[in-house]
Amino acid sequence: MVRHRPQMSTMLAVMLAVKPSSRRSTAASPTSVVNVIDGLLRADLVLFDKLGFAPLDLTGTQLLFHFITAAYERRALGIAGHWPFDQRERFLPEPTTATSMIDRLLDHSVVMVTEGESFRLREARSRGGERLKK
Repeated sequence: MVRHRPQMSTMLAVMLAVKPSSRRSTAASPTSVVNVIDGLLRADLVLFDKLGFAPLDLTGTQLLFHFITAAYERRALGIAGHWPFDQRERFLPEPTTATSMIDRLLDHSVVMVTEGESFRLREARSRGGERLKK
């Protein structure tokens, strides 16, 4: 028997209580949030891509904190983001929550910092994208 599993992006949008068609947060019932978090934690590895691409509001920050706290020392998390941790105020509005979240993320972690030109930009230039030349 094959169970249908929602796509990860859908599950994360539900977890963060963000309507895809709107920038406004919606109220999510505590039970539904717990169910989504429990569902995500069934995986051995949970990946977050583009953390910091857009700032989270207070509700999104709190929900992400609850997820990271639930996963702490129980599951492997992979995070890819646009900003170093010391610039967290660009995407996490509440300093105390942000510090606690980052503390849990960095404990038992391996941090890899990448710098330089993006792969996609380099590939576009190699295909002759003249207006992309430096």
